[in-house]
Amino acid sequence: MPPLSKSENVCTGCRSRKKKCDGKRPCCSPCLRRGEICLYRISFVGPAWGFLGSNPSLNLDFENGPISTNNEPQRPLTTIQFPITEAPSEYTESGVFGITNPPAFSDFGTSREQPPSTPFMSSHQPISLPPPSVLRELIDIFFERIYVYIPVLHKPRFLAELNSKGLEGCSQALLFAICAVSAARHTNPGIRELQRSWYDVARETLSKSLHSPDDVLATLQAAAIIIYQANIFTEYSTAWLLVGDAWRIAVVTGCARLDRNSRSTPLKLDLQVGNSWMQKEECRRALWMLFIFDRGLCSLDLALVVDDQQLTINLPMADDIFSSEDEPTDIEPIGYTPSIDKLMDTIEKEIRQGNNINIRQFIVAAYMLLGRIGSEVYQNEFDYSKGTSVLDSLSEALIRLRLLIPPEATELSFADPRHFKLVIWLNAVMAANAVFLYHQPLLDGESFGEPSGMSKNWPHCVAASQNLVAGLRDMCRSSTDFADNAFLASLVYTASRILMIEYILSSGNTNSRQSGSSFNVSSRSQNLKADVDLLYHIFRHFKVSLGCLGEQFYDAFVQSMTIDEEHSRAAKAGSLLDMLRICDRWPS
Repeated sequence: MPPLSKSENVCTGCRSRKKKCDGKRPCCSPCLRRGEICLYRISFVGPAWGFLGSNPSLNLDFENGPISTNNEPQRPLTTIQFPITEAPSEYTESGVFGITNPPAFSDFGTSREQPPSTPFMSSHQPISLPPPSVLRELIDIFFERIYVYIPVLHKPRFLAELNSKGLEGCSQALLFAICAVSAARHTNPGIRELQRSWYDVARETLSKSLHSPDDVLATLQAAAIIIYQANIFTEYSTAWLLVGDAWRIAVVTGCARLDRNSRSTPLKLDLQVGNSWMQKEECRRALWMLFIFDRGLCSLDLALVVDDQQLTINLPMADDIFSSEDEPTDIEPIGYTPSIDKLMDTIEKEIRQGNNINIRQFIVAAYMLLGRIGSEVYQNEFDYSKGTSVLDSLSEALIRLRLLIPPEATELSFADPRHFKLVIWLNAVMAANAVFLYHQPLLDGESFGEPSGMSKNWPHCVAASQNLVAGLRDMCRSSTDFADNAFLASLVYTASRILMIEYILSSGNTNSRQSGSSFNVSSRSQNLKADVDLLYHIFRHFKVSLGCLGEQFYDAFVQSMTIDEEHSRAAKAGSLLDMLRICDRWPS
């Protein structure tokens, strides 16, 4: 009698424990309860044209090697299913914004978790790294399109190491992670279809590295890139668990205290990096990415994982300094402190002394404030009537941080064009800070039309959201590359909900809203309508650039456009997180 085949719908963790598995993806219920990473056996096979990557003596010569195919990264040619009404500027009577057939959220669970079909795969070879020419293209795409959002690698050092050690001598989790995060932007559809399989291999390889890391730095770098891709696949539970596992590795190896003093370099890390300032900065940047991921996930009502009381590293140096091969000698590092007031004291001191504070340092400070607002106001049952001192303290911190940020970090007209994406990102985080801080629900006994904390602070939410849209509009004059930023979608969506509610509640007669008549609609409502129209097209770009994540926020945005005045009023009076939980695929 032949042996029974093993079910592929059982994760490796439950299979090894001989426990019952419900097969849910991306994380089964037993693994979620145990707080472990949930992995399934990879059933993909390699393409017919085969992969190289098993030859340890292979010298890639990435600096001078020819590239046999087009290296111009482009966005994937994804078919976009728009609503019946192409844009919200042409209103109909079917809804407030003219969307006649909003997407059904019940379809999400089946349409986005399935791995892509790969009809061109016919060989039974296991998935491995691509040949050198394709790998070089994917690495170039990473540094050209994605590095600005996950700047955890020193490009010259990374390429030199890859060239000298070969594929087998470098971290497999890191190489597969780069392939996974870059594949969606490759011009070859066959390579794009391999994204999910590369991601699964990278995740499984990282899981082994996190339990016994031979290369601590590469493990942290791979974790940052894989977490980024997990968010694009909307696998929020996976991202949250990976942040926690990578953070624990950083703490237990001493990486989280890298800059405590001149002799604090962890022994295991010291054996790997020696006196290399490049790799120490790479380690700092990998940890800052974990910090940013962690603080950003609080907007999804997930508990914070990174304890910044254990974090004693310097803020990241500027990209142009980091990209050099010469060790910087004339910059004064800024050490992190968990006290936001002390951190801003240090930043203000550096500014007064004429030292340059780069945009990434302000992004870290902005996410620090976002995490503080999330933990103080949204993680517990916050009492708005008794917590005025906490709100005032957070408001003072927000005001002070805004005043410290120079114009070249917030205004595109003053900024270096190379930093436009970072400027938009920083503006989005600061707008989210304002919305999360100033959106206050109506308390018991309060009502619309009467003085309340909600009526007092709501205009600040609207102003911050309009400021962000103005920056996005300005950015669109030259480029829409900001839509590649997976961190941006949730931040922009937060602002969009505020503006949509404000438009619906301020535009007066419902018939005039639906018809778009300018005769009865105030100029303020027309400006709000223009902002919402722009946001609609922004989310269309997110849908193309960010895969599952972009589709999720696009669908959520379109769905929110159909909400009537009664439900908009209820959303304004309720909790902000309840307003953002429109999509049933977000954690509840």
